[in-house]
Amino acid sequence: AAVAIAPILDSSDSDARYLALLTAGALRYPEVIDGVLRGLFDLEPDISSAARAAATSLRYLPTFQSRMYELRQELASTDPLRRSLAARALGVLHDREAIDGLINLTGSDDELVATSAAEALKEITRSNFGPQPRAWTAWYARARSQRRIEWLVEALASDDFDLRLSAIEELSRTFGDNFGYFADGPSAERLASLEQWQSIIASRPDFDM
Repeated sequence: AAVAIAPILDSSDSDARYLALLTAGALRYPEVIDGVLRGLFDLEPDISSAARAAATSLRYLPTFQSRMYELRQELASTDPLRRSLAARALGVLHDREAIDGLINLTGSDDELVATSAAEALKEITRSNFGPQPRAWTAWYARARSQRRIEWLVEALASDDFDLRLSAIEELSRTFGDNFGYFADGPSAERLASLEQWQSIIASRPDFDM
């Protein structure tokens, strides 16, 4: 199936590309990786979005991991749209190695690039400083030595509901339990559950997300 789908990922028919990308994410074979990576830069938003969804399913394949360097390099593209699309892709892929490059882009004169980089950093870190490179640099100087899972647990204490919600959704999917934490719950209950989450990750120092 992957061999059959691969050429359709580059079809001149946009509907065919879109449907092929939706299918590619479920196949998880190296044959579809090239097409998915190209799809990340498709000029049609629905198609690049489908490519990002497929990429999240493929990201743990060794072949895909070996191509991540190429994707990070696109952050330095001369084309602002490619920089923006690369930032979005690296964000949904939770690529920690892209953080320095993304922080640099939050100071871009191109508003789309700066916003895309800030949103990507938000996806990766579950913190939110918008397109403010100095704020992100200060945060990362403190957080660089931490595991990503620690960033997510830290987000559970955020005043920002959206950050709390995205963090607990990701943690719950990984652990199969929210351990009594609800993003919209009373602050006292959230604090009690936060302490439990902190204890859990402290007991698993080698685990990360």
